[in-house]
Amino acid sequence: MNLPECPDLPVEFRATRGRVLLLLLLGIGFVAIGLLMTLYPGTFVSSGYRSPTFIQFIGAICALFFGFCVIKAVRLLIDNQPSFTFTAEGIALPNGGLARWTNIRDVQVITMHRQTFVRILLKDLESFYASLKPAAAHMSRINANLAGGAPFALQPNHVGVAPEVLVAWVKQNIPQPGMSESPVPTRM
Repeated sequence: MNLPECPDLPVEFRATRGRVLLLLLLGIGFVAIGLLMTLYPGTFVSSGYRSPTFIQFIGAICALFFGFCVIKAVRLLIDNQPSFTFTAEGIALPNGGLARWTNIRDVQVITMHRQTFVRILLKDLESFYASLKPAAAHMSRINANLAGGAPFALQPNHVGVAPEVLVAWVKQNIPQPGMSESPVPTRM
């Protein structure tokens, strides 16, 4: 398989608008269902769930959770902040984290719950955690424990890039033994 060369750095990867719009519409739908469950619990009473209070509680949780998802989707549409960026130094994340090219040990394509991820394994996790804000570092540590040592993973489908291409681009930027800088030229 002939994969394309990595473009000149920096390269920003943004969420595709179609996916964000789909998430927004789904979120609005679930907020509406949650509000209906909260306001009219009798409509949702069944043989399994006879308690209107329980249905109201579930409806309120549903409306709140998906309400936050709607807010996030609207912010993604307005801000259009990159999901991640390949820079001359490494992979920059929106939470302020930077995985330096020299710190990347391995890159793998994994599938979890029918979602494809590009898992980035690092040589020195502590230097990566130091680049994060405390709350983000804590969440990244939890993620590393759950994801086989990877403090973060890239979502290629989220940004419209094939997983194999993303892996190839990351590997092209990892310095080989004896190289002092990134093998891909940076754009000035």
